[in-house]
Amino acid sequence: MEEKTVKHISSLFLKQFTGEISEEERKELDAWVQKNPENQAWFEQKNELNFVVDDHRNSSLVKDSEEAWVELERKMDKKSRSYRRRIIRYSSVAAAIVIVALCSILFMLKEQENVSGETPKDVHKSALISLLVDGQRDSVRLNIDKNIHIELAGVRNEANTLIYDTEKGEGNEIEYHTLYVGKGGEYKVILPDGSVVWLNSESSLRYPTRFSGKRREVELQGQGFFEVERDEQMPFEVKSGDLRVEVLGTSFDIMNYANEKQARVTLASGKLRVGNGERAMVIVPDQQVEIENRELHVRQVDVRYYTSWMGDLFLFDEEPLDRVVRKLARWYDRDFKFEDSTLVKTRFSGALPKYDDISKAFELLEMTTKVKFIIQEDVILIVRRE
Repeated sequence: MEEKTVKHISSLFLKQFTGEISEEERKELDAWVQKNPENQAWFEQKNELNFVVDDHRNSSLVKDSEEAWVELERKMDKKSRSYRRRIIRYSSVAAAIVIVALCSILFMLKEQENVSGETPKDVHKSALISLLVDGQRDSVRLNIDKNIHIELAGVRNEANTLIYDTEKGEGNEIEYHTLYVGKGGEYKVILPDGSVVWLNSESSLRYPTRFSGKRREVELQGQGFFEVERDEQMPFEVKSGDLRVEVLGTSFDIMNYANEKQARVTLASGKLRVGNGERAMVIVPDQQVEIENRELHVRQVDVRYYTSWMGDLFLFDEEPLDRVVRKLARWYDRDFKFEDSTLVKTRFSGALPKYDDISKAFELLEMTTKVKFIIQEDVILIVRRE
């Protein structure tokens, strides 16, 4: 198929699944599909991935994405692939997200490059996960996908989750534990009160083995998503550097890495009080507090972009490239270097696969930005693409 035809028909196809296609364009697309078996096969191949877009913010979807489709078409022609039907629903998703998410799923589901039989998640099974008890020099190593017996009363390790069966109230002496998740890892902990915390790469959580007193206090470094059990008599508080997040019962994400200029608190449900010792504010679901230079700013957000790290994709919405790269660096445990410092201002919207080789993420980024990634022995160089 000629490239010019691919671009035009791809634009009509995109308009169709975003609901922007006119009646005249629909007739043109139908006529082209019925013209010959080759066209029919091409169209059915695209429809194997049945995307349903409920709402989108950018009406320039087709114009901005034609080149991505052409590039995708070239890659699809390189070798035959088997397809399976997958329905993915998006609401309020940026146009670029749709295109890059499509590319992501094509790469993840169709490319059969891993001849060793290993799953993509095998790459991250060697990540360092450890539990340190205050006052003890040695930590307990927790392996991903392996249940390690822990010689601590009331503590068990199952299915990549650390579970505390210790209870509130009088009884055993309170100890403080710190769960550390290294680069390339992620882990979950169920605290003594039943609250659940998901820890992202290069993050740690310090907490007591039993909550007592008037407050339930924990300390976070890095990023974690919290689902807090409601207890009006004993509010839950997260400390993260200068940040203080107070809650009765809710779910929210805190991102506060040492190498990030901004810290973010994003609320999924309930109500939060966020402060830094100088100022505090209360936020409601779908709001985010961003903290930079001790200044607090609140804004409306789509929570999924800030909690997607718990799933199989990283989602980005107009994110600066340097922040995208730092997230990849934490997950893949690789060092990056920008050859041209102005490239850090490049904005990226899209979806990148988590459990796949890092080269797949690079391909998708290169398809939608003006950068190129060069993998060297000890660093990944980011250069401007001509």
